[in-house]
Amino acid sequence: MASQLTIAIICLLLVAQITQIQTDFGISAIASIAAGVIAAGTSLAGTTIQGISSLGYKVTMGMEVENWTKFALMSPHVTRKSGVIQIPPVQIRPAQKEGFVARKTGYTATGSWGVVSWFVAEKRRRVVIMWSVPFNQNHYKNILAVGITKGDHYHNADWADQMYYRGSNWQLGFERAEYYHSLPTVSWEDTETGLIVAATMSTSHNAIVNVVVRSKNFSDLAKPIRDNLDPNQKK
Repeated sequence: MASQLTIAIICLLLVAQITQIQTDFGISAIASIAAGVIAAGTSLAGTTIQGISSLGYKVTMGMEVENWTKFALMSPHVTRKSGVIQIPPVQIRPAQKEGFVARKTGYTATGSWGVVSWFVAEKRRRVVIMWSVPFNQNHYKNILAVGITKGDHYHNADWADQMYYRGSNWQLGFERAEYYHSLPTVSWEDTETGLIVAATMSTSHNAIVNVVVRSKNFSDLAKPIRDNLDPNQKK
């Protein structure tokens, strides 16, 4: 006969499984709605991230950022470690998506590497994304990292090195992945504010990065998403 401890453990596991199922269903529902309501901002008006990043260079990086929150992603800053910023990042309004493009320096055997961030004023946080697309993919891989600052911090040029070579610290928490044979999703959640950033990246020299900034809290989602979300998912 099962002991009380065993029964308690089983109950905890069942609760965890149910919670995960509810969470996954909620994310799926929100993603489905976002696909229909997120609109192109000025940088993507009448075009796509693939279109604006088709530059004829061997190494390019096109980043599309979708803002599923009710907050504007403001004060964009970018640090270029290698290559050229072709189309700079812009502010991203709620329920909109914008594009940002970088490339290799012409006539050099170099890639594209840097870090970009946006400020969420209402939460006093910066969403931070580091990318690296090497020229020589025989020895190096595409790398992507996403994170959120632990408090109100200005853009820091050292984040590019930290997110490529090192790990999280008191100022910035993040997750990093390599993109060679697979396409993992990297994500980071700031548990104090409920902000979440998630992204994935293609494996080619002409890399496309897709980023979503969302919130765990229903009240912080963009109004077009809230208005279309089933009442049962408003948690």
